[in-house]
Amino acid sequence: MNFQRLLPDCSLPILVTTNSRRSKSLDSLVNWAAGNHSLIDQHLYDAGALLIRGFDVLSATDFKLASAAISTN
Repeated sequence: MNFQRLLPDCSLPILVTTNSRRSKSLDSLVNWAAGNHSLIDQHLYDAGALLIRGFDVLSATDFKLASAAISTN
């Protein structure tokens, strides 16, 4: 995954994108998030928000699955 500031002079949000066409699937996002909660938490702590872009989150159900995997609560 790639992490970068969306705007150079603003800390909010951090843009999260895939670094491969093969890893843009919902399953890839969910599996990656499940194994990287400390990294996600650190970026959330530092920036306050993440903007996750470029993944195959195509429905409300997909969004629910992705957000559940990303959330540590």
